[in-house]
Amino acid sequence: MRCLQALKTVLYSFTGGNDGSSPNSGLLMKKGNLYGMTFGGGTSGDGTVFELTSDGTETVLHSFAGGSGGETPSA
Repeated sequence: MRCLQALKTVLYSFTGGNDGSSPNSGLLMKKGNLYGMTFGGGTSGDGTVFELTSDGTETVLHSFAGGSGGETPSA
């Protein structure tokens, strides 16, 4: 019997600061970039929506601010 191992590569390590923490959603790929959400971190600590490019550059597209601005997204 053959056993296949999945290849895993770390594309980005979240610091828990403004870049977000605890990524918790599936990733969406569009035009070669990945998009997702974090449960925590960001400017208010309430989560982020991020973009990750193929070279490993992470950009926060939105930081949740709590209250009516939303917080701790999960998908």
